[in-house]
Amino acid sequence: MSALCIMKNVDGGAEANECRVAKRSRVFMRANMRVRGSTLEHPLSIKDISSTGLKARLEVSLFPGTHVEIDLRNIGWVAGEVVWVDSQGVVGVRFSVVIQPERTHSQVSGAYRPAPSMLAPQLRRL
Repeated sequence: MSALCIMKNVDGGAEANECRVAKRSRVFMRANMRVRGSTLEHPLSIKDISSTGLKARLEVSLFPGTHVEIDLRNIGWVAGEVVWVDSQGVVGVRFSVVIQPERTHSQVSGAYRPAPSMLAPQLRRL
């Protein structure tokens, strides 16, 4: 599998190489995160996800190298490491294991019926 490498601006205007081996999907989902070894959970908003990591916004400050666990819908707790942080509270996390990100998407099922026809209502004079 070949890696996709891009140049990314990080805090202070410096550029850093960012290489990805997995395709990312843009999503908006909520999850909980905790620092590994802690029971205190923090909400986060996941912006994109792949089989090897995610990008998310959270309200607590973390540093690159922090080991975390994220509770992903339909998967459970996944260990990872914060690899980058920006000044707006967005973090990049690399998972310790490969996941199937499509499992986190909501499944829609059921039978669909055609919408009722939009007939003009019958009006009567009283």
